[in-house]
Formats: sequence, structure tokens, C-alpha cells
Amino acid sequence: MALLDACLVNGYNSKTITITRSGSTATATCTTHGFNNKQTILISGANETDYNGTFRITNVTTNTFDYTVTGSPATPATGTITAKVNPSGWTKPYTGTNKAAFRPGAGAQHYYRFDDTGTTQTRFLGYETMSDVDTGTNGFPTNAQVTGGMYIQKSNSADAVIRPWYVLATSKRAYVFTDYLEATSVLTPYVYFAGYGFGDFDSRVPADAYNSFTSGGTSSANNSGSLFLQNGSGIFTQQVANFYIARNYASAAGAVNVGRICPGSIYSTTGQANDSFPAFGTNGFIMGRNYITEPAPSSKGWIRGETPGYYTHYHRYTSMPSETYFTGTGVYAGKEFMFLHLYNANSWASIVLEVSDTWGP
Repeated sequence: MALLDACLVNGYNSKTITITRSGSTATATCTTHGFNNKQTILISGANETDYNGTFRITNVTTNTFDYTVTGSPATPATGTITAKVNPSGWTKPYTGTNKAAFRPGAGAQHYYRFDDTGTTQTRFLGYETMSDVDTGTNGFPTNAQVTGGMYIQKSNSADAVIRPWYVLATSKRAYVFTDYLEATSVLTPYVYFAGYGFGDFDSRVPADAYNSFTSGGTSSANNSGSLFLQNGSGIFTQQVANFYIARNYASAAGAVNVGRICPGSIYSTTGQANDSFPAFGTNGFIMGRNYITEPAPSSKGWIRGETPGYYTHYHRYTSMPSETYFTGTGVYAGKEFMFLHLYNANSWASIVLEVSDTWGP
């Protein structure tokens, strides 16, 4: 729960910094600040207001980082200046013992309830409305679909090892990745990420008020589901057990178990399936969006929308090391991405996440 508080609502890692400027580049200094390259940081407290705001940082070293400012504010900056990882604009309207409901700051603004009572797993689901932390209407998934809500695997054991994680979040949606099998040392390569998601998707239905989704594990088994993880049999899945939206395309009440279309199969147990990288002929990397498909009106599925910022690809999961950053070209020009390995029930996968700020609120 603390992870969601920090990333969605409060921000985290607040530090006091000093700032100097050369041209449009501001350089912040703080001993062992702990920020990462390309993180979005909220800076406040400078008397020269051009230094304040939300910025993506670059050229990160142990004690410094850079960001771009407009104008020509005085240097060095004055005031009591702080920096922290920027929160995503969500609220937490209801809380209880080891329980909380989070709500996006924009979009459909449905509610997402989390029960963090379990040692190794968190339970969660979406609601259209809530009146307290234990009471909501029109859950997705429904209790009949997944009793008690979906699962986020926090750990494979009840140890106290610090486990790596990633959260990509906007004011409308959040993707969460946890390295739940990391059981020996934080220095071990991070290769066991499992992915989960909740919030709004981009809908093809005009003025869609129910374009909300949840994706997670469907049982307490060892990572019984992972965000958009698809088997190796082809590009189309009519329904997948770990993916639900609030209502159908006609806004009829009732959660819908949906599927997706994505480019190519994205895992194999051998790592030898799919096209080699670089791709033959183009010498590039081929990837594409994930589309959400409803089981009606077509028996083969109908595209309801897509999940922004989240991509799959045609290549082997071993195409790049996990957590490799790269810059897009062609239709992806101006965007930055991260390649991430996933793991699900003894099968490997890899997906692509957009880490630039061009995929919407």
C-alpha cells in the first residue's frame, strides 16, 4: 500500500537541493539524492519561479541531476528548495486497516480498492462508486468472476528483502511491476517482474464513461496472471482470465471479461520463438499497441480501445537485456521506451513501456 501512496498520491524521496543554471540547463545538487535518470521530479520552493514545476531529469549522477528551464532565472537559485518524485494526481478517499481505495484525478474516475492484509499478496478490484472502504457498486471484476478481487504478487515468501519495482502512472491509469521472486539480494539481476494495471484505457466509444480496466492475478497461485501476457499461439485472444473492464460498449451494467490483440506472441519457454532482432530487411525493432477486444458484437471480438504507453513486439524476449532504454523512430519518433522482461508461471516474456511524457494524462 505504501508504494501506491507514494507513487499515486504523495510523491516520495523528498530532498533539499541547490540549483545553478547554464543556459536552459538547471543543475540540481544533493548528496546521494537517490533519483533515477528520466524520472519525473517535482521541484518547489525556489524564489525564482522558473526553477519550480514538474520536470523529467537527465544526466543523473550520484549527487547531481539536470533539467531544462524556460526563461533566464538568476543563478544560483535562492530559497529553501526541495525535490521529490512527482505524484500522479490520484486521491485516496477511503482508508481502513491495511485497506484503501484510490481514485484517479482525471478521466472516468472510478475507484480501485486494495486489501493489503496478506503477507505475500495484495487483493484489488475496481468499483464505479464507493461509500466507504468496504462498500462499492458494480465491481470489476465481479465477485462471481474473481471471488474477492484480483491478486498482486508482492513476494514469493514472507522475508524482508527489498524487492525492485516499477510504476508508470498518469492521472488516469497506473501500471505496476514487481520483482516478486527476488529472494536473495537486491543486486541479483531483476528478471522476475510481474505486471498489473488499473485505471482508464483509451476507448473508441465516443464519450465513454466506463473505459476502466483492472488486470491482475486470478488466484493465489504463483503469479496466476500478468498484465497483457499472452501465450505463444498467435496474435489474437478473445478473452483472458485476468483482464476486466467496467461495462461493455453499450454501457450496460456489469463487468466484462475482455481480450486483446497485440503484435505477435510475446513469450516462449525456450526464448527461440518469433522474429530475430534486428528485424530482417528493416534492421529495426518491430512493436505495436495492445488493443482491448470485447466478445461482442462480433463472435471474434470487437476492438473497444487500447492501453496507452504499453506495447508488445514481434521478437524474442531475449532481444535486449531487461531495463534497456531506447529511442523510437518513424511513428515513434520523439518517444523513449524501456524494454522489460516479465515472468509468468514458468514462462518468460518481454514488453515495451513508454517512459516519455507523450502518452497522455
